[in-house]
Amino acid sequence: MSTAEIALLEGRYPDATRIILPTPWTLLVIGGGWVTGPDPAEIRIDAAGNVQIRGFISGGAAPAIVATVPAGFAPVANSFQNVMDRDTAGPTFATSTLEIDTAGNIILQAISASVDDVFFDGVCWSVFI
Repeated sequence: MSTAEIALLEGRYPDATRIILPTPWTLLVIGGGWVTGPDPAEIRIDAAGNVQIRGFISGGAAPAIVATVPAGFAPVANSFQNVMDRDTAGPTFATSTLEIDTAGNIILQAISASVDDVFFDGVCWSVFI
């Protein structure tokens, strides 16, 4: 059973008349001193109503709003996600924290020292719950 079907059955579906259609991968508009990497930061909604982000960003500092999701993509409650970061001088890998707030801001809360890249692969939340 999909996330959307469970939310509907449990009465957590925000609008029973709203139908979510999958969207194609779309480039995220990056800001806050960050730029998209060679594997561009992209976003989509899948057939189950899950927002997915892939790609990576480079070169900024935290905390910062690194992107804002398109209308209709924001979560109904703030979502905190751990993402991988990389210091290209090493290269060494660690984790950073992203917050996606209900206004659709993607906020990079914390990064490891000397971070050059932050990877979005695996970031996912539901537009229903």
